[in-house]
Amino acid sequence: MRQYLQFYESKRLLLITLTIFGFSCVQQKQVAVKKKVESAVVVKKTDANKLLAVAAKKDRKYEQGAIDTVIKRNIEEKLYKYTRQQDSFSIAIAFLERASKDKFLYKNNPELVKLQLKVLKSFKDGFDARVKRIAMIDTSLDWTMLHEFNLAAFFGPGKYEIPADKLQAAERAFTPILDSLVLFYNRFTDINREATLIIRGFADQRSRYRSLFAKTNYRG
Repeated sequence: MRQYLQFYESKRLLLITLTIFGFSCVQQKQVAVKKKVESAVVVKKTDANKLLAVAAKKDRKYEQGAIDTVIKRNIEEKLYKYTRQQDSFSIAIAFLERASKDKFLYKNNPELVKLQLKVLKSFKDGFDARVKRIAMIDTSLDWTMLHEFNLAAFFGPGKYEIPADKLQAAERAFTPILDSLVLFYNRFTDINREATLIIRGFADQRSRYRSLFAKTNYRG
């Protein structure tokens, strides 16, 4: 009887030891997750502040007449894309923050924990490139200017070809903006991008073009 009780007590102690060891492993993993969440929160705050700053500058430039609705919409589409990516990042942070405090949530959702950790890693790995793209939009707004000129200076009534005697005048008008475009384009050589020049005409023979930088597009 005594041997049986000793054997039973040994099994119970072994079971308790294994249980404690199991919870200890979970706690260690939760601590690791908590550290990753804390780091991600800093990244999220930095990213959100940059997006808000660019959005506010875009609105100011539009109110000042420095950019038109086409450029404004182009920038808003890019900012919306980044905001959606940030939403996924925020969801991952919120779940992992709960999982780092709740043992049962952590243990019962191992695949979801792994998935959300991947979301955190993916966002943080691409953060430097993302910051550069946001900086390009921000810089483009600083370089944006409105220019107006009379189309009659280049074209005759109803004509859409620049005559030979007007080529020098047209070159003088367009060369500065093209030179500025090249200068701006070369500042972001590590970003895949393409530039678009849009000239808008009016019935009173005036035309206006804006510096191209806010309309500089990129892939990614």
